[in-house]
Amino acid sequence: MTIEQLQYFLAIATYHTFSQAALELNMTQSSLSKHIIKLEQELDVKLFDRTHRQISLTIYGQQLLKDAQKINNDHQQMLNNINDLKTTTTQTIKIAMLPIFSLFDFAFKFNKFKKDHPEIPIIIEEIEERYITTKLHETSYDLFIMRDKCHGLEHLHKIKLYDDELIALAPKCSALKSKCSIKDLANYELLLMPRYTAIAEATIDKCLELGFKPNIKRHGRIETIIHAAKNNEGIAITTKKSLHIFHLDGLKAIQITDKVQLGIYIYYDLQAKNIKFINELLSYIKPIEQ
Repeated sequence: MTIEQLQYFLAIATYHTFSQAALELNMTQSSLSKHIIKLEQELDVKLFDRTHRQISLTIYGQQLLKDAQKINNDHQQMLNNINDLKTTTTQTIKIAMLPIFSLFDFAFKFNKFKKDHPEIPIIIEEIEERYITTKLHETSYDLFIMRDKCHGLEHLHKIKLYDDELIALAPKCSALKSKCSIKDLANYELLLMPRYTAIAEATIDKCLELGFKPNIKRHGRIETIIHAAKNNEGIAITTKKSLHIFHLDGLKAIQITDKVQLGIYIYYDLQAKNIKFINELLSYIKPIEQ
């Protein structure tokens, strides 16, 4: 006995004729009759009374109808459950983010999500800003965790995750006070992040906005410019959130009072196929105050 035979039986019980049931099942009447004869032979009973033009169920057919309906419903529920699970487990969330994983509490939040939702795999790929445009053409991502005004992501919805601000690092012997404007750094040699980063771009733009061209001694990764500042090679400019993982011995942090938008944002498509899972992840990684 197969589930198909039971479904054929249910179709005949519904339409009361082999011809109509065969039409609905998209099969020939003779083929349908052969399946039912085989089912009757296996059960060793007659399921239908065929003495009249419109067939009817025998007492055995009436009993099988009750059982077959339950079996068919259970079979359909089983298929639905498997399909739901297949949909869930294939909805991998792929995330592109700046190399800032250790600067914020992403590790804790992602690990909490993975623990609560082991059925939803997460792939995180750190990407430097200079490679974002290329990666957009090469790889499909569900989420981007980037700074504000990230080129190539303007069409996506975005939510601010964290605020951040510029900060200057100067040798402790420097005459600079604990707070200053970027304009106060006009006569200093500056050590900036790589030219392609939003931090460097925002710094240069603010200098030009304030009426001067910055005197850039060099661009480099954050650890490079911090080391250079310690060696009194210039004033390093980075972001406040970046500092807690570095030793700043011999340096003083100087708050830059100019407002520069350098927040961390999450970008995603509101119409994404896996938006249900994206929204669930967002509930874990949004700052508590939101």
